[in-house]
Parts: sequence; C-alpha cells; structure tokens
Amino acid sequence: MDLNMIRSKISKAMKHENKYHTVAEAIIALGAQNGRQLTHAQVDEVLTFIKEYVDHVPHFLVEGRKLARQHGAREMEDILNSASWYWALEDDVIPDRIGLLGILDDAYFSLSLLQGVSDQSLQTRGVALLPIDLKPANKNIRTLIGEPAASQLDTFIAEKLGAPNLMNAINAIASRFMTAGSIYPIGPDPMW
Repeated sequence: MDLNMIRSKISKAMKHENKYHTVAEAIIALGAQNGRQLTHAQVDEVLTFIKEYVDHVPHFLVEGRKLARQHGAREMEDILNSASWYWALEDDVIPDRIGLLGILDDAYFSLSLLQGVSDQSLQTRGVALLPIDLKPANKNIRTLIGEPAASQLDTFIAEKLGAPNLMNAINAIASRFMTAGSIYPIGPDPMW
C-alpha cells in the first residue's frame, strides 16, 4: 500500500480542481441535466463534500493499518492493499489525469470496498469494521460518477469482495476485534 502515492494524487487533484474547476463544472452540468440551476453556495457545498470524501481515504487506510499492526491482524493488509490497488492505475474507469474528477472513482472504490468489508463482517461475525456508515456518502458519489462508470466500479468492488482470501481476512479480523466493536477509533469522525 503506497500512501504517499495516494496522498500525492489527492494533492495534485485538489490543485487541478482549484485551477480548472472541472468538478465544479460537472456539478453545474449534472444539476442542469436534472432541471436545476444551482447557486454558487450549492456548488461549493457539493464540492466541499467531494473533497472531504476523497480526503477520507488516507485516513481510513492509515488507521486500519495502525490498529491492525497493534493487534497483530496481518490479514488487514490484504484488505488495505485491495482498497488501495486501484489508485495505482493511471487509466482506470475515469483517468486520473483529469484531476479531482479523475480520482473520484479511486476514492469511491476504496471507501465502497471498506464499507463492503465492514458490512460483510457485520453480517457474518456481528461486528462492523467501520465506526461510521459510509453507504450514504458512497451513494452520493456514485450518483456524481454516473453510468456506466459507476456500474463498472461496482463490478470491480464485487469481484474484490468475493475473493476467498478476503473473506478469510474478514473472519480473522472480526474475531480479533469482537470486543472493540470496530477496527477504527470510536468517536467523532475527524472530517465529517
């Protein structure tokens, strides 16, 4: 897992957005497609949410790695590597070279995969691996990504969630954290 690469991509994407306003224009266009003329405040609100969503990825990966190491859950590395492998692809579903819009699919992949792992752990072992439910945020980002890209990403996520070694890792991690209730720190979310 290369957190420096992920952070670098996020930093470059934020600079790109500040210069070219690619995502802001996409938000305005999406609003127009839905018959709405968005105010600057509404566009800024959605853009802030998108930036915070992307900024969450390194936080969840770092905290997952730190706590897994503290508790000897080496299986967590498999999950974290799965959540971060998509970032290494330059020409993925939405090419990274187009800035914040280009890494939105990377963030969606990572956070949707982590939510899926948490949900599977909750269903099979009775313990969620995330302290918050990312499904509403993921759903909003999925809408912004749009079709057919969102369905392609969902297929990649489903493939990763269906891997036998991932289920073994989920079971091993969940059994270690049954008493904690979550692999991530309990308490207020640092960004949302």
